[in-house]
Parts: sequence; structure tokens; C-alpha cells
Amino acid sequence: LRRNALRSLLGEEISLPGSRSPYAKGYLALALERAEYQQLRRHTEEVVDLRRENQVHVRKTHDYLTHAIGLTKSGDAVRIIAGLLALTGRRPIEVASAGMITELTGEGGDYCVVFEGQAKTKRREGTMYGTPFPIPILCAPHVALEAWERLRKSLRGQEIAAMEPRVFNSRLGSTLSYIVGSEFSSYLFGREKAQPKDLRSIYAEICNQVYNGDGLIGRRIKIGRAHV
Repeated sequence: LRRNALRSLLGEEISLPGSRSPYAKGYLALALERAEYQQLRRHTEEVVDLRRENQVHVRKTHDYLTHAIGLTKSGDAVRIIAGLLALTGRRPIEVASAGMITELTGEGGDYCVVFEGQAKTKRREGTMYGTPFPIPILCAPHVALEAWERLRKSLRGQEIAAMEPRVFNSRLGSTLSYIVGSEFSSYLFGREKAQPKDLRSIYAEICNQVYNGDGLIGRRIKIGRAHV
């Protein structure tokens, strides 16, 4: 029905530019540029992959977030990174070196910060790498901002920030995995030992339930979301 309605409104259908598939049909008014289509496809694939990987869930959410906040106040740089992974949902290399967060002024500033330095783009032109955008966080913004700044200003933090991604992964990947496992495993179920990537999945789960205002987790911590 939708196809017939579009045909009557827009006229004959055309093949999408550059597509060899006879089934890849579209309309001039609706056709995406190839770069837009590829970006949309990559996003969809990432969402599907994340859902497949997200077999780990959180228990005692308030305790989990309070513990993560405690880690951001540690004197150990890698533990600060682990805490920020849980609270911001960013990738390890983004927290360690590639990314930065700043205060969001105006609407949303009480639960979001502005993030810049998305690592998955690999600094390619036309990506979101150099584009700042707001992200929700699971603590008071000043907690994450102060921890991020303290990490960057510390001697060890500066050494870590100077590492290339491959060097960071080879030299600190195991250490970070050990710290995440020892600090967060007791709060999660679905995997015996927590891994850094699990914190990103848990962040997405909590954000969905807290900021959408539904779900068991949302009811538990909607009031006073560990903003300490």
C-alpha cells in the first residue's frame, strides 16, 4: 500500500545510483546519497551488533553507579578511566586519549555533557570525529567533568593520552580489563567476569530505562540518579 501510494504521488521508480541489485529501487525525491546510505547502514549494523553483544545486565543499579563514581575519585589513572567508562558510555581510547567532554550550557545541562572525539570514525573526513554532540551521563555532570580534567592533568594520565591506540591496547588493555573485572563483576549478571565493552552496553541499558522513564531500573533510580 505504501509503495502504491508513493508511486501515485512521485511517479515511476528508479534504480538507486551505483546499485547493481534489481531489488534496490527508490524514488528521486527519497534517494539517499551513497555516503548517507553507507553511514546509515553502518549505524544499523553497529546497533544490531551491540544488541547481540548485550547479554550482560546490571543488578543493584544505584550501588553500581555509586561505585563507578567512587572510582573517578581514585588516585589511579586506569581506575578513573574505568569509572568514566561506566558513567559516560564512551570507548576506552576515547576516555584515555582521543575524546574530551565539556559542560553543556542550557537545556539538558543537568544530565548531559558535550563530547568530542568519537574513536570509531578513525578521524575520517565527513564523520562525527570533529563534531561535538551532547551525551547523557549517569552522574552529576560536574563529577565526570572534574574526573576527566584530573585524569588529563595527572602525569600518568598525560602519559596514557600520548599513546597511540595500538600502544594503549597492548600496554594497558589487560590492566584495564583486570580492573573492570575486579571492580564491576559483582554488579553484573550474564557474564562471570565483566569486560570493558560490557560497561558500554550497561550504560545504554540504563540510559534507555532512566531517561525514557520506564523499566525497573528507571523506577529504582529515577529520583536522585546517583548525582553525588
